[in-house]
Parts: sequence; C-alpha cells; structure tokens
Amino acid sequence: MKVKYSCASEFFYKLIEAKTKQEKQRIINSYNDIRVKDEYGWTMLMLAAENGHSDIVKMLIKSKVNLDLQDKEGWTALMYAAQNGHADIVKMLIKSGAQLDLKDGGGITALILASEKGYKDIVQMLIKSGAKLDVQDEYGMTALIWAIKNGHENIVKMFVKARAKLDLKSKHDWTALMWAIVCGHKGIIKILKEADKIKIKP
Repeated sequence: MKVKYSCASEFFYKLIEAKTKQEKQRIINSYNDIRVKDEYGWTMLMLAAENGHSDIVKMLIKSKVNLDLQDKEGWTALMYAAQNGHADIVKMLIKSGAQLDLKDGGGITALILASEKGYKDIVQMLIKSGAKLDVQDEYGMTALIWAIKNGHENIVKMFVKARAKLDLKSKHDWTALMWAIVCGHKGIIKILKEADKIKIKP
C-alpha cells in the first residue's frame, strides 16, 4: 500500500524524518505525481534545494523529477540552491541538465541571485556552464550590477574576465561604473576603469 500525502511540503517533511535511505526511497516512490506542487507552487525538489538536503536532491534527480518547474513566483530548484549558497546542489542540478537562465516574475535568474549574495563558487560554476551574463531584471539590474552594489569585488572580476557588458544601464540610468561610484566601492571602480581602458585600447 502506497503512502499518501496531500502536497509536496508534506512529502518533504516526511523525507527529512525518514531514518534510512530505503525509507526515503519508499516515500519518493509514493510521490505518485513527481510534478505535484503545494499551495505556493513548491515541489519537493525546490524544498530540498532551498534547505540544502543534497542527499534528497540526488535521490529526486535519480527518480527523474522535472528539474525546471517554477513556483508561483517563478523560482526553480536551481534558483533556490543558488540563493542559499548550496554549491553542491547547484553542481548536481547543472550536471543533470537544469536550465540556467529561467527567470522569475521579476526577471531574476540563478546567476543574479548568486551574484547578489556573493557566492563566488556558484557564480563561477554558472558562468563556466554557459549562463547568460547580461540578463536584466525588471529594474534593469544585471548580475554584474548586483555584485557591484553589494561590494563583491571577486565576482566583479569574474564578470569582467567573462566579458560581461559594462555599459548596460539600470532603470536609474546608471551603468556598472556609476553604481560602483555611488556605492563607494573603490576597488571595483578601479577594476571597471581598467577594464574599460583595455576595451577601448586601439
């Protein structure tokens, strides 16, 4: 007889409580519709990715769940993992073929979330895996601009090296350099000015 739960959240909490791998697998097997969402549009994969349960993520991927479902806000499992700094889960999702550039309702991508938070390893993984560098959210902010705003100098260097566009403007009509100046990040100002000199050098 299969266990029945009303939504993804209940399945997820049962998985956390399960003591053995066999018990976890039994619960996953009873998850009749692997695309089931709860009232917020969350799936078990999203919940596991957000909370850092890499073992559960691995089991769900093996069970062929849809990696790219979006909740009511437009977030995917990859976005939740990226936003919460779970590099191991981000790596698993990328390797398993998760789409890198899906956007939420505000135009935000996994790369924007990781850049805003300053998760260097995750940003590096996403860039190397081919994530689009210059996606702009509803405010015209790119991943680079978010990294600048929050003073993540090492991530700014990554974007410059990857040849992200430096002249895109947010809705404030500010470029990346303008954001660096307004936010007072002297190291980033220097990086951007040097990058611009190289760009225009004959």
